[in-house]
Amino acid sequence: MRSTRAAFVAAFPLVVLCAAAAAQDLVVQYPRAYAINYNPYIESRTKRLHLVAGWNNPATLNPLYLSDLNTCSHGLLKWRLTTSIDIDEFPLKADGFRYSDASYLAGLSSGVWHQPDGVDYNAIVRSFDLARRVDYGEIDEVLVQGAPYFGYWESTMAGYGGYWCNSGPQQQVASSKIFIMMGFNYERYIGEMLEDYGHRSESILWHVYGSWEAQPTHAWNRFTLHENVAPGNAACGNVHYAPNSESDYDWGNPRYVWSTCTDWLNNYPNLTGAKVWVNCTEWGGGDIRAHHRWWFTRFPHVAGSLTEYGMTRLNNWWEYTQNLNAHPESGGDHVPGGPAPAATPYTGPVARLTTSSGDDWRPQVSAGGRIVWSGSDGTDLEIWSAWADGTGLVKISNNTTADELPQVNAVGQVVWQSFDGFDYEIYTADADGTNVVRVTNNSVQDWHPAISATGRIVWAAFDGSDYEIFSANADGSDVRQITNNSAATGKPRDDDWPRINASNRVVWSGYDGMNFQIFSANADGTGLVQLTSNSYNNEYPQISDAGQVVWHAWISNSNAEVFAAPATGGTVRQLTSNTRLDWWPQVNAAGTVVWMQRAGTYNWEIARSTVNGGPVTYITANSTHDQYPQLDDNGRVVWQGFDGNDWEIYLLDGGQIFQLTDNTYHDRAPAVVTGGPVTWHGEAVATTNGRTTEIFAVPALDLVVPTITGAVTDGSRAVRVTFSEPVAEASATNPAHYAIDKGITVSAAALEVDGRTVRLTVSPLRADTLYTLAVTGVTDLAGNPVAPGTTVTLVLPDGVRVWAGLAALYTFEEGAGATVYDVSGVGTPLNLTISQPATAVWTTGGLRFNTSNSAVSVTTVDKLVTACQATGELTLEAWIEPAAALQGGPARIVTASNGASARNFTLGHGQSNGLAAARYEMRVRTTATDLNGLPSISTPPGSATESLQHVVFVRQADGSERIYLNATPSVTGTVGGTLANWNPGYYLALGNENNLERPWLGEFRLVAIYGRALSPAEVEQNFAVGPDPTGGPVVLPGDTNCDGAVTFDDIDPFVVALSGQAAYEAQFPDCDWLSADCNEDGTVDFDDIDPFVTRIGT
Repeated sequence: MRSTRAAFVAAFPLVVLCAAAAAQDLVVQYPRAYAINYNPYIESRTKRLHLVAGWNNPATLNPLYLSDLNTCSHGLLKWRLTTSIDIDEFPLKADGFRYSDASYLAGLSSGVWHQPDGVDYNAIVRSFDLARRVDYGEIDEVLVQGAPYFGYWESTMAGYGGYWCNSGPQQQVASSKIFIMMGFNYERYIGEMLEDYGHRSESILWHVYGSWEAQPTHAWNRFTLHENVAPGNAACGNVHYAPNSESDYDWGNPRYVWSTCTDWLNNYPNLTGAKVWVNCTEWGGGDIRAHHRWWFTRFPHVAGSLTEYGMTRLNNWWEYTQNLNAHPESGGDHVPGGPAPAATPYTGPVARLTTSSGDDWRPQVSAGGRIVWSGSDGTDLEIWSAWADGTGLVKISNNTTADELPQVNAVGQVVWQSFDGFDYEIYTADADGTNVVRVTNNSVQDWHPAISATGRIVWAAFDGSDYEIFSANADGSDVRQITNNSAATGKPRDDDWPRINASNRVVWSGYDGMNFQIFSANADGTGLVQLTSNSYNNEYPQISDAGQVVWHAWISNSNAEVFAAPATGGTVRQLTSNTRLDWWPQVNAAGTVVWMQRAGTYNWEIARSTVNGGPVTYITANSTHDQYPQLDDNGRVVWQGFDGNDWEIYLLDGGQIFQLTDNTYHDRAPAVVTGGPVTWHGEAVATTNGRTTEIFAVPALDLVVPTITGAVTDGSRAVRVTFSEPVAEASATNPAHYAIDKGITVSAAALEVDGRTVRLTVSPLRADTLYTLAVTGVTDLAGNPVAPGTTVTLVLPDGVRVWAGLAALYTFEEGAGATVYDVSGVGTPLNLTISQPATAVWTTGGLRFNTSNSAVSVTTVDKLVTACQATGELTLEAWIEPAAALQGGPARIVTASNGASARNFTLGHGQSNGLAAARYEMRVRTTATDLNGLPSISTPPGSATESLQHVVFVRQADGSERIYLNATPSVTGTVGGTLANWNPGYYLALGNENNLERPWLGEFRLVAIYGRALSPAEVEQNFAVGPDPTGGPVVLPGDTNCDGAVTFDDIDPFVVALSGQAAYEAQFPDCDWLSADCNEDGTVDFDDIDPFVTRIGT
């Protein structure tokens, strides 16, 4: 064992550390212990190390030790040993040394051991995911067993707020709670283990009371008095000194002394001062275990608190030694109390998936709604699966050792790590329990697995010198070693915690010889890049399906920041810059990033930004803890939040925060999937052995009512209404659910392919007339109706597009030939030549590419560069109809570039990694991006459809960027820098790169490029005009025969119009009934006769 701190090394002044502790009833604690027994299997002896050396079995020591603590606490502790791992491994030391079987046996023989001795605690935390286990409530404490010279402290603290606990605290451990890692030596027995707990208790109580000195002052000082320091006034002594000891460890001294030890046992805090005449027979005659048990039983263990010496402290010290996080005086940052955060209560169904007698942990959910988790079957942890409503429960694994950390993909393939009695192995299966495959079968650690949407798995494995990243198919085939590095000296070049996205791009954290850096590669091992090269420890990267990576990095021991970068390499962006802790970032395909940030005492909040940087905003802003956010590609965010009494689950959906749980127990570790359920574990069941944790889920949540995001005319006889989310077809296509004022009737309603846009057939609208559309009865797919009184205004425009700032315009009205003309009338026309005119298809008002083709400018883009650099702004507008929603490359729609990797700007279709995707990407090269215009911004998955779409990209001079789809903002981001590095020698191309490397298939209806940023209203104006630059038909009052003039020939049609709309439209189907509305009051009646007569001939 390593050295311990002496009992009385100095006298410290009494320091009041905090406000007074509140009086407290006695509460039984049920702490969970996680045991890691480093007990290597010695191959040459074919047995475990403890058997080779004739030592104790560590697996039997831990239960005895915990049982002693339970007894000594007078029943206030009831320990639960939740997991015990007998690991076939020598622990890594802080300097990078690791014993082998041979080198350790040589040390036993010679007595010569490696120095320095200290173990790498951060490696243990990282290997066993201890930080998250603690914050998720899975464990409260770690018991680490080892042999002599394994290098443990007797106890050490890790996590936020850790302090001296018979050793210095472990730094850079991303746990919001303090947790203690006990270091035991199985050469020794229970007495030495209790001694370790004793020194840990001395350190904590020293901290609680602010000093420790041989003075009859506060309770801790008085309790630890012994004859050597306070003759005639001994109390209970300390770990090394019994009341009568004359030296350290002198527990067997036969001399008698007067002691108040029985007074402490029976009367605290109302001590009488009564003394008893005692010697070593009182505490076991010198037996170390007996003495320590005797000493612990004297700890104050009653309800209430005592105020003295300017401080109030609890009368139950077990609260401090074990439940230290709940009390500020013991360093706790998780103190109960405070108001519950404001949130809308969720009143829908909650399914409880488990009813086991043991714990169920950390559920994960697939896009198909299947939930998997690790749960007890009564003897050990197994992998389970069920639907979100609780049906279809399946036990996937079935063995006698721990199965942990399952991950599931969209099609229900599961991967997890399983302990085989010596080390962890990787398994896969289908979520229904079939096709179980043992992927690895070796004598090293294989752990921390992840799985992609295509069924590719990745994990970290020990290769004999360090940890490397491996990948394989879910069936175990095609195993690839992605990394292969080593260090001749010093710490090993470990690569760990890989994550993989839908495109099979892998990210991980790897040691480069100085710090942990972020790396990325394809799952086949190609394309490996080092994303970071800094002086920080960069940890736990996450990767989105759009290929963006986020992670946190330790700037110092007290400051961690969040970073982002493209997975294929490029600019690393620091998303936070403060003096706080920013941990555990998550990223979605839209580029939204969320994480937990320590905002103040007892206060973690959920922060949000984008992968491109920009302002940090806060989803939560309260006085309690909000932690571990998860988000889906639709922007929904779930997290665990403290309501003042316990942890609850919260959800952000549509800008509104909902509280999904409201009970008296802890709900933690939420998970969410795009468009699917939310799941978590909650300590729902009270038993005589403490609360057990069960799995809960709510169905695919939609708590937000649909709203109207836009309503525009589509000519004079149609209105297109766009809702904030997909709507139920039956409700959306009922014309009775829509009403337009000024006498306009709605005769039909049709739902378009995007599921959220409805096209209304209406009676003729008059140009430049303001109409109000009222909507009732339309519901979203979850049945939420639009709010009562939902209205929107609309105008039939007079056909005028925005012309100010226009630099180039293509309307595709040529109808034939090999040239697309720039009809902007601005500067020298930037005409385009179709590279393969024979395969191009001219349509009415459009140009369609059904095969690889392009239209490339004859001259370079000088005028575009000049216009945009003058303002620092750009607007690119396109009316397009993709031939397929899924295109890749990304496919080039409009590009000013020179080949596939150098550009000024590009509007693309697909993902940056070349895979097909139903989304649009806009790359703009700036002084802050690479030559390829990365990082970029992209619309959400599924946003590109095969219908006619109005796509507008707008960049402002401050770097803010936005893509509109059908006049509705789809994505907003920030890309810094200026346009000063644009190349005027590039060419403009439509439908491809100029070298035909990135074909886009579909139809062009209009392309416009502006040298300024259009406003949202101007985007809406151009959308309302439509792809025809002349706009829809304009109704001329009095022109009832539709010949473009008001003459005597209009009299007869006017008379028919007076008889009613139906009769008029039957006789004049191509004309507008409102052409007879000569007084322009919105209807046709006899009041229009005089104005009609006046208009004839004018």
